[in-house]
Amino acid sequence: MRDPYDDLADDLARSHAARRVGARARASDLRFAHFERTVHLDLPESWTPSGRGDLGAVQGWRGGVLPETKFRHFRQDRPFGSLNPGHHARWTAHELAHRLVGFAWAPGRDVLWHATMARLAETVPVALWYFLDEAGLRRCPDHPRGHARMELHCAACARAAQDGPAEDEDTALLAEGRAFVRREIDAATRSLREGRPIPSRWMTLDLCSDGLAYVAAHGPRLRSDAWARHAEAFADPDDGWHATPDALIARMEAVLEDLCGGAAAPPLGGTHARRAARDVAARLVQVAEDCDPDTADVLWALHDALTNDADVARSIAGYTALFEEVELPAPEAVFAVGYDLLPGAGGGRPPQRPPPGLAATQLAEGLHSCVPATLTALGAKADGLVARFATDDDWTRRPLGVRFAAWLGATPGIPEEARACARLEADLAHLPPVDATAHTLGRAVLDAPCVRFGPGVAWHRAPAAVLRAVGLRATRGLAGARVHHAPEGIVLAGVPERDAALHDALAGRGVTGSEAGLAALADAGLLTRGTFLPCEHTHHSHY
Repeated sequence: MRDPYDDLADDLARSHAARRVGARARASDLRFAHFERTVHLDLPESWTPSGRGDLGAVQGWRGGVLPETKFRHFRQDRPFGSLNPGHHARWTAHELAHRLVGFAWAPGRDVLWHATMARLAETVPVALWYFLDEAGLRRCPDHPRGHARMELHCAACARAAQDGPAEDEDTALLAEGRAFVRREIDAATRSLREGRPIPSRWMTLDLCSDGLAYVAAHGPRLRSDAWARHAEAFADPDDGWHATPDALIARMEAVLEDLCGGAAAPPLGGTHARRAARDVAARLVQVAEDCDPDTADVLWALHDALTNDADVARSIAGYTALFEEVELPAPEAVFAVGYDLLPGAGGGRPPQRPPPGLAATQLAEGLHSCVPATLTALGAKADGLVARFATDDDWTRRPLGVRFAAWLGATPGIPEEARACARLEADLAHLPPVDATAHTLGRAVLDAPCVRFGPGVAWHRAPAAVLRAVGLRATRGLAGARVHHAPEGIVLAGVPERDAALHDALAGRGVTGSEAGLAALADAGLLTRGTFLPCEHTHHSHY
């Protein structure tokens, strides 16, 4: 896999604050973990919150999407920023900001203390999201300052932000961000003093409530004897692991000042090797909690060895040997941390074997959920190609099926029918919703000087065999094409050659005039004004 910072460069250049986060993260040697390549191990019974269905449930792949549950998957103490390809670009800086601030933990503390520390650890990354990242951010003409505050996403705004921030920052937004953080610190301090949760709402946002939900999901782990033993071995105040509220608040204020353009916050003192050892050690603790005492002793010995030399390779070998003797989760799952655990050690590894830490099995499950016909078309070569893809997969924010289809398109020796099938299945799985405005306006969009396909629409000149392979049947004739409704969008497949020029033009820069078929396409809600910037998840953007 490539360097995540290369693939995510645009994410960290979209605003002044994001640039500062990126610079400080690089100085701190912070790395990413790929969410789709991370196996989230089942919680031991002693760490599982009971009667809290409101916290969500961990689910498997659904049509090429691996759902992320806010309070189940996210851990403030994990030393790596999570890269979820299904999230928007602003998440990159947000995740790194979490690592730059760190978290607070101390033994013997009550639930309110842990909830308040979780709340404080969330404050600066949230201020970045709603205020600091908005200061100077370029947006489309229809959505001025503060659009993201209402949790809305606009593809045109996302495109505009890729050009980098405006020269001047919005100092009013920076001031609002500072005031937000100050209110949260004051409310959290009061909570600890009075022994009760003190909310401090901003619009619909309530970090007090979020802190309580976080500790409901993670409190049993954070208050366990096993976690105290792990903390004794790995807690590092120079690497974001704070022991007191005052230490956490001091770090918050330093990072906030940095993100607002003031003095640079000191970089974290940890190293990638030490963080990887801590990450693996935490997973060994989790497995040990569900084991018999003898097996747990062996796992704790592997854990303790990591505190001395951070030799992850030896831990993998030791766990694998134990796995062959007793019933344990598979090594591939336990060490699937979402990044290369042994960077630089791939010289003798076959190209079809992904690096340790990047689970190929989970990625294969995802592909079977969104491009099953493509895998069938690849025949006996499918398993080897999936393993090669697992090694080559990038860190971009594109859906799994889209990434795989693009990879097949660039891989020599792939039959064109399999490539066409992958492109079609990727669109069927990942198309965004059809533009509701265009669908309502219908033929009225033809009054515009230029029209094009709207978001949620893709077209393919797919062979009949490919259509049959993915189980498509024409549901309606439209401008000589077959129309198929994907879960959210619409796919035009089997476009005759005589209409290809029209569809090429609509998929590109737009057309003028009243070519045959435009009225029918407009009536179906497939067209929009030509000035519209297509969503980044449409077929036309990727192939």
